[in-house]
Amino acid sequence: MLEIPPIQPIKVGPLPLVQFTIEWVGPRSVLASEASELLNQEWYQGLGMPYLWCMSPSDASWQRMQILNSGSYDSIAASWDIVGDRGHLQSSAAMHLLKVAESFGSRIERRPIPLPTPPEIDTIQATLIDIQASFDIGVTVFVLPTDRPFLEQDIWTIAKNMGLFLSGYGQFEWKSANHPSPLFALSPAGEFETFTLAQVHAQSTHPSLQLGFSLPRCPDPLTALEGMLLTANTLAKSLGGIVTDEDGRRIQPSQQSLMKHQIQQALQSLSALSLRPGSAELLRLFPLEQTS
Repeated sequence: MLEIPPIQPIKVGPLPLVQFTIEWVGPRSVLASEASELLNQEWYQGLGMPYLWCMSPSDASWQRMQILNSGSYDSIAASWDIVGDRGHLQSSAAMHLLKVAESFGSRIERRPIPLPTPPEIDTIQATLIDIQASFDIGVTVFVLPTDRPFLEQDIWTIAKNMGLFLSGYGQFEWKSANHPSPLFALSPAGEFETFTLAQVHAQSTHPSLQLGFSLPRCPDPLTALEGMLLTANTLAKSLGGIVTDEDGRRIQPSQQSLMKHQIQQALQSLSALSLRPGSAELLRLFPLEQTS
């Protein structure tokens, strides 16, 4: 059985590396009822529907802001994705948001501090788009039968013995409770794209299996590769098959070493950009539906 490695919980709060962030700073606490005005339609729409964050005196980390009539906050912030599914933020728009934030700041006697600054946004946006293009990397292997198709019931037995769990997406995953993305996932390829109990009862079979993960979303790509290859080889040995690449070529030990080397290179490149696979920043840059 695979042992899940230690995985750091996802950071909660503004992400200045990938988000335009404004924090309202000042010498006194702000009543929660005053700060909650940011959630009123006038301010929320005027600020372009941001993520709103707060920290009360008892909080050790940022919390999503809610409408409250009691309590107070030591810290208040708003953040916007610089590159996101609602469009890309530009320096001119960031400057406008800062002016609106200044208006709200005058109401609560706090000064808005932007990070990064509006003039930097256009350059950062271009960098983030390059990162999306360069690191949208999927690591995938296949298991093909040498004789007959794989019986789904047998796949379930092996997957569970390896420590994989069936997710709501109908795929078996090796996953930490601390992270939203699996280390790797196992799914059928062919007529059926998911595993279901109905298919088990119907004695359904699959012509091939796919194992893979998204490098930017995976919390530990090197460990994921090791576990994925071990699982693929276990499936192949138990079901009567071979492990191949996407072109159907059998994966040899030399190719496994190359896959590990390529992942190490990608990790070094991300580290140079102060980014870590599976981090909150890369989960924002690589939404689940957009990854390979």
